[in-house]
Amino acid sequence: MSSPTKILVLGAGELGLAVLRAFASSEHSSSAKITVLLRPSTAELPSSHPKVAPIYALKTVDIVPCDLVSGEQSELAAVFKNFDVVIGCTGSDASSRGSGEGFQVKLAKAVLEAESVGLYVPWQFGLDYDAIGRGSDQDLFDEQLNVRDILRDAKKNGATTDWIIVSVGMFSKLLSESWFGIVEKDQEHGQWIVNAFGSWEHAITVTAEEDIGNMTAAIVFAALSSDDGLRNSVVFVAGDTFTYAELFDVVNRVSNGQAKKGREWTISEMKSDVEADPENMTKKYRWVWADGVGIGWPKETTFNGTRGLDLVDVTGLAKRSLTP
Repeated sequence: MSSPTKILVLGAGELGLAVLRAFASSEHSSSAKITVLLRPSTAELPSSHPKVAPIYALKTVDIVPCDLVSGEQSELAAVFKNFDVVIGCTGSDASSRGSGEGFQVKLAKAVLEAESVGLYVPWQFGLDYDAIGRGSDQDLFDEQLNVRDILRDAKKNGATTDWIIVSVGMFSKLLSESWFGIVEKDQEHGQWIVNAFGSWEHAITVTAEEDIGNMTAAIVFAALSSDDGLRNSVVFVAGDTFTYAELFDVVNRVSNGQAKKGREWTISEMKSDVEADPENMTKKYRWVWADGVGIGWPKETTFNGTRGLDLVDVTGLAKRSLTP
């Protein structure tokens, strides 16, 4: 009997926990040993602490302590070499802004240095960064492209580590965050306001966090079990893809006619907002969606679409957006 595949998940925030739950509940879970990497101060917390209780509740997940931010590349590589698969769920940090040589680049280089890691899924779960290109409105994105270049170049030069990038579009949580500005509650009039970034006809892809976890697990297990072209490629996932106009129609329907159209933020308005407040990351993200490039793809061509896998669609996403 072959030994189980050793899978390491970096971080257990909202996405990391969704990924851990997906692996732990997968029909293929018996073929894998799942470990989560946490910063030492978190790993030392008692099992009843709210930060780690959901991890301990999974029962089959081990914890390894390591500080990914302060640790040297060689230190991280020494940890990673004990695993067959590494999945990044930690996001970017301040060192990534502008330089393109921050936290995520260090992780990618450490994975390659470990050599024994057969598959790496980096933190790239958002947009189509290849389509967006360098020098975009969001200065964090250049590092995402640098990570892709590092992994692609390493593979061309004979590296044994394969990689898979999972692109899911917008995380569904952003739809319901009033500070982000797509769906807002007008408390005075008891209505829901739907705003558009760039144009009412811009199509965006949005995926629920638990579906991101489930599809990541499905993609990894599929890549481990067969040679189906998933390795060393960008794999697209979509809970649903819709225009802002379509989102308004759905929100209006599920709220029983209690929705109204708000602003259509133009690209020039978004640009002016960023120029007036250049350190505001929220405004930079809005500008990216206003540009309309690399933010959406046809659902039918995605990993889940071609396999007939049902995820939370625009109606389900809209209902969640209206939940207090």
